[in-house]
Amino acid sequence: MEFSAQLLTFWVAFSLTKLIPGSDEWGPAGDIVTGLIAIVVGATLPALIFAAPTLTVQWMVDENERVSGVHQVDLRKRNHQEFFFRVQLFGHFDSLAGWLILRNFKKRQAFVRVEFTPTDSARIKRQSVTGGASLVSNEIIALPTTTLAQDDQHSMFYGSIKTVSAGPTLDVTTSASLGSNHRWLTRTFFVNVHSDVSGIKVLE
Repeated sequence: MEFSAQLLTFWVAFSLTKLIPGSDEWGPAGDIVTGLIAIVVGATLPALIFAAPTLTVQWMVDENERVSGVHQVDLRKRNHQEFFFRVQLFGHFDSLAGWLILRNFKKRQAFVRVEFTPTDSARIKRQSVTGGASLVSNEIIALPTTTLAQDDQHSMFYGSIKTVSAGPTLDVTTSASLGSNHRWLTRTFFVNVHSDVSGIKVLE
């Protein structure tokens, strides 16, 4: 939607600059100037109006703050096969559409699904929760969108993962996606969903 708006705005801006009295007498330099004006307007104006908001899941794994990518947990020197994690949902918007979309998400009780796989070798336990987050099943955590404040925490889930006969290693993927009781809300062009951690490698 934003890209289409940029193309349309570029075309409109370029056409309008051609309507400036005397612009047809500017020659090649005038074409360059009008083209640059159209590019600047086409690149900035739609972004301020149509840019999609971002929902980010920030992680703490095994007491390590703000980890990213694939995180490794070493349980080989421990007496227990359990480690702790925290996931926090943050919202960010830079446009009018982004603000309206997040507002509608809150009204429609949209949430971000964090899905753990595989689950036959691990068990997820809840330790504490804020903002209405919930453990839907052994493999899915739901993080609701509960606030419109810029870069503020929407919800948080603090839990642990206990491994069960995983063997020498266990690779857990942690995909994040938008969820809602209203199917049309889950369209990906409405929002960018980002997760700091894409997986956890457990060494036993």
